[in-house]
Amino acid sequence: MKKLTYLTVFVAVLGLMLIGCGKSTNPMEAPISGQIEQITLAKVSVNLRLPFAFPVDICTETVNVSGVFHVLISQTVSASGNILLHFHINAKGIGVGQTTNSTYQWNDVIEELTNVGPNLVFPSQTTFNRHIELIGRGGAANFTVEATFHTTINANNQVTVLFETVKLNCP
Repeated sequence: MKKLTYLTVFVAVLGLMLIGCGKSTNPMEAPISGQIEQITLAKVSVNLRLPFAFPVDICTETVNVSGVFHVLISQTVSASGNILLHFHINAKGIGVGQTTNSTYQWNDVIEELTNVGPNLVFPSQTTFNRHIELIGRGGAANFTVEATFHTTINANNQVTVLFETVKLNCP
C-alpha cells in the first residue's frame, strides 16, 4: 500500500511539472547524462512544506511519527529535449513506539532522479534512494533503513538494468 502511495504522488507531481514546461530565452550549460548540452529550462517546480502523521513498522516496533516534509521538485530540459526530473524530500519529526512508548527523532531523506528522452519517451534511467533514521531518546534503540532502487530502459522500451538494495539496522 505504501508503494502505491509513493507511486501516486510521483505520477501526480510529474504531471504538475509537465504543465509548467516552457523555454527560457537565456540558456546555460550543465552536464546531462555525461554530456554538456544547452539547457533551455531549469527551475524548481515545487518547494513546499507538508505536515505528516503515519505509523512506521520497523523491526519489532510500530512507531507513530509526525512532523513536516520539505518537498523540492525540479526539472531540467536540455536543448536536445532530454528531461531530468529531480524529486527530493527531507522529513523531520517525532515518533512514539506503540509497544515500548519510547520516543524517537524521525529523519527521512527521499531522493529520486529520472533522466528521460525527449517527449518523455525512452531511453530512461531512474534512481530512487531513501535513508530513514529513528533515533531513540533515553535508552531507546536506534533504527535505520537505507534503500536504493535503479532501473534503466533502452530506446526499445526494454529494461536493461534493474536492481534494489535494502539495508535494515535492527538492534
